[in-house]
Amino acid sequence: MTAVPPYEAEIRELHDFFAAWFNGTLNETRFVRFTDVLAMDFTMITPDARAVRARDDVLDDVRGGYASRTGMRIWIEDVRLLHTIGEVLVVSYIEKQAVDDRETARRSTVLFAPQDDTPNGLLWLHVHETWIEG
Repeated sequence: MTAVPPYEAEIRELHDFFAAWFNGTLNETRFVRFTDVLAMDFTMITPDARAVRARDDVLDDVRGGYASRTGMRIWIEDVRLLHTIGEVLVVSYIEKQAVDDRETARRSTVLFAPQDDTPNGLLWLHVHETWIEG
C-alpha cells in the first residue's frame, strides 16, 4: 500500500472536517482543527473570483455554517503536487460537494508551508478556487 503524501492527507482530512462540521456531527470544540492550520495571513480567492477573503472572514463563515448543511458530502479528486518552491508546496485538487440533489465542483490550488505542530505538518497559506462547470 502506497503512503499518501502529507499534502494529500491534509487536503482530505480538512475537507472531512468541513463535511462533518457543516453536517453538525462534530463537537464545536473541534473547530480548532481548522484554526490551527491556517496561517495568520491566510487568504482565499473565491470560486467566482469576486473576492479575496482574509483568514478571519473565512473562519467566521465556516464557524457560522455549523450544522447548516445536513446531508452534505464532500470528496476530493485529482490531487497533484505542481511545484516545490523552497519549502513551499503548490498543490492542486478538485473538490466536489453534494447537498440534496445539487452537485458542484471546483478546482483549487493551495500553497502550503511546513509547520511542525499541525496534524500533517503543513500550514495553509493561500487557496484559489475556480468553479468547474457542468
